[in-house]
Amino acid sequence: MGLAVHTALPAGTGYTTLEFKISFIKGMTEVPALCAPRGKTLSVGRRAATARGAHPDTKGRLLAHADDDVPGFSRFRRERERRTTV
Repeated sequence: MGLAVHTALPAGTGYTTLEFKISFIKGMTEVPALCAPRGKTLSVGRRAATARGAHPDTKGRLLAHADDDVPGFSRFRRERERRTTV
């Protein structure tokens, strides 16, 4: 999910995880040979982004899902602000 957010941010923008919630729906007793977890951004704003992920098994049944809240910050803006306040 973090990578989904990362691809939606402009160059020079950093981010960190503010909140991460995962829910396991079914037990995972075996590692599927072909697993295809998916992540997508739900909202990307100037200061924060939200992403959601899902982990289906090979038959398409949902095994787990998660939500991620990500605050973003501009590295270049922070450096510029630091220079003007000194």
